[in-house]
Amino acid sequence: MEEGVGPAAGGAADAADAANAEDAVDAAGGGAAEAAGGRARGPGALGAGGLGPQLPGLFSRGQPRLTRPYRALSRLVGRLDVVIWHFNRLHYRVWLMGGAPPLFFSRGWGDIERVMREADAIDARVSERGVPAAEHDPLHLDLRAADPGLVGSSGQGCPEGYFLSPAADLLPPESKVGRCLLCGPRWDCLGGGSWEERLARAPAPAGVVILLGATGEVDYCYRAQQAEELARHGLYCILLMSPHYGPRKPQKQRDYFIDTVADYHFHTIAGMFEAAALAQWALARWPAAHLCISGFSFGGVLAAGASMFVGNSLQRPVACVPYVGCESPEVLKTGLMNGYVDYSGLFTDDLKTREDVDRRMLEIHAKFNHARLMRTFLAQRGVGEEAPLIASTHVIGTRDDHFIHPMHSRALSDVLEPLTAEGRASHEWQPGGHVVAQAYRLLGRGQVPGILKAMSRL
Repeated sequence: MEEGVGPAAGGAADAADAANAEDAVDAAGGGAAEAAGGRARGPGALGAGGLGPQLPGLFSRGQPRLTRPYRALSRLVGRLDVVIWHFNRLHYRVWLMGGAPPLFFSRGWGDIERVMREADAIDARVSERGVPAAEHDPLHLDLRAADPGLVGSSGQGCPEGYFLSPAADLLPPESKVGRCLLCGPRWDCLGGGSWEERLARAPAPAGVVILLGATGEVDYCYRAQQAEELARHGLYCILLMSPHYGPRKPQKQRDYFIDTVADYHFHTIAGMFEAAALAQWALARWPAAHLCISGFSFGGVLAAGASMFVGNSLQRPVACVPYVGCESPEVLKTGLMNGYVDYSGLFTDDLKTREDVDRRMLEIHAKFNHARLMRTFLAQRGVGEEAPLIASTHVIGTRDDHFIHPMHSRALSDVLEPLTAEGRASHEWQPGGHVVAQAYRLLGRGQVPGILKAMSRL
């Protein structure tokens, strides 16, 4: 594939599909529109494989329909995703002075057999090494002064916590020690002494929000801005530095492009368990506080998984707010992220074509689909026998996203709804795509109001 051509063309096709499908809804109503959407997608198209409802179903469920001019504007600004994709690749070429831009999985598959074993043993891992283990071996946060370059202006004066990852055995040496930023208390008003002494003097918050970062978010800066806004509502925030990112990056890894398929999935497992462990640490320190776990993009994937683990093990009310998230790693194939995958490093004697690699990827991704995790927890608990796993969910998707196709946000909502208390699950669509969602995020729109909405139902 000539670099940039495939993903960009796919993004344009997705936008056209979205436009035609939504227009069909207006023209023909629900049933005919579903048929129109089905005709627009042949075998192998983004809607194939039972991953989620087709686009007409997406936009007709509980969301005001946009007028044609606003729909056209949404599709137009959604194309910014494609522009940014090309700009990103150009940036790396200039930065590397003509060298090849870094890609995911440049070192191949990694220990896939172990990945599959970990996926099959996820229940045992929750019980033995996950959140419940903290009841016997509590997570200890060692608070230290944070690196100013990691926190931005909004995070200045906040301490950084260090802890042993509950999934350290899955991670490279550089990632075994977890790191997080603790925001919210007025640290400058808490007197002297150690960070722990100052934290002990901090007033109890109304709630705690675990904020998880997107793919490539190698610092705390954007989330520290959100934490500053949430602090105005009496909320403290814990910002996780994801494994393999920033100061936790393996020495040989290029930027945030994880070296192997196996490491990518270990990164996912560890991120969910670390977020869940931090949530338990927060509830142990502030038992009366409400809890919310939220993340943007890939952080939304981690937030959904961590919320399930916390709800299952602690049986405490937790709100979950995935902002433009997805239910499966399959977004590596269905969106622009596919253009960041190094296929040349994944060819083997048995996998000789891109189609062969894609099929093998789908087999692995199926093990990490949140629908599978949902079924696991429902089977463990029994429907209706216990309190809901999650007290409140608010899933936010974008209508014309080229990185995370709208069907993935809808599918994530469908996964979380059966686990959520009756009447406390909601879904919201924003215009535009991933780039616009990031802009909303920085302006305090989208994710922050979604967090406040979900927590108001606790």
